Amino acid sequence: MPDTDISTADGKGNGPEPDAVTEAGTGASSGWWRNRSVRLAASVTAALLVAGVAAGVTIALRGSGSVPAAARIPSPPAKDSVFVEDDDGAGQDQQDNVLQYSAPGVVSIRSASGADLGSGFVITRSGFVLATYRGLQGARTLTARLVLSGKTYTASLVGSDQEANLALLQLSGTGFAPVSIGTAAGLSLDDRVASGGGTWTAKGVLLSTGAITGIDVPVTLDGKRLTGLLKDSALAVPGSELGGPLFNLSGQVVGLSIGYGSGAGYAVPIDDALQLARQLAGQ
Repeated sequence: MPDTDISTADGKGNGPEPDAVTEAGTGASSGWWRNRSVRLAASVTAALLVAGVAAGVTIALRGSGSVPAAARIPSPPAKDSVFVEDDDGAGQDQQDNVLQYSAPGVVSIRSASGADLGSGFVITRSGFVLATYRGLQGARTLTARLVLSGKTYTASLVGSDQEANLALLQLSGTGFAPVSIGTAAGLSLDDRVASGGGTWTAKGVLLSTGAITGIDVPVTLDGKRLTGLLKDSALAVPGSELGGPLFNLSGQVVGLSIGYGSGAGYAVPIDDALQLARQLAGQ
């Protein structure tokens, strides 16, 4: 276990609200991805983006068998790891699990000028990163800093879905430590979660803890309607950015934060985010 600590906040609405989020009721939903009425808006390779090609270009699909194991987008497990509480209590156990299994893969994304553009997390050893698309529009040169190690890498935009507010990046280099992937399929109301954005301190990642308060929630984010989102009280802490992972008690990533407001956070279930990532990567 690394000797790094994780600071926490209580997730009681103390974060800023940069996104206009309107909840539209909680009618029955079979999931964010399956209910979408539009196809991928844009899957733009980094080379095309630099060349100034407009949105609407799709990448070529290829069989998953030709993809090196290190670059293969993972599938979520059938169920999350069983959480076992010890004498330290659930809160400390959750922090320890996040630190050991996922925190090394959390990144903070910045522009060439050093402006914060959001957060993300590594999902493959080859350096694929899931992040929010908001803030990346028009960015030609990106860097990603691993928040625990402090190492910085150049990053390119592999593809994005603007309607879903998700993007897939590729870090330079190899041998990255991916986050531990869970599944949102088994989540229930009041399940404890923690939000980890791109904020880092001298000792580690700054977490905000809370609980699942809604499942399959439809919201309007920046004028775009999304359905099937997770709603939680683990609000991003002041100074952190969207795009960070949502962790369960076992330290597994179960969602990707894409918005918060009105005392709640909203995240895309990791199952849906990975499905989109596979399409953007041509897998």
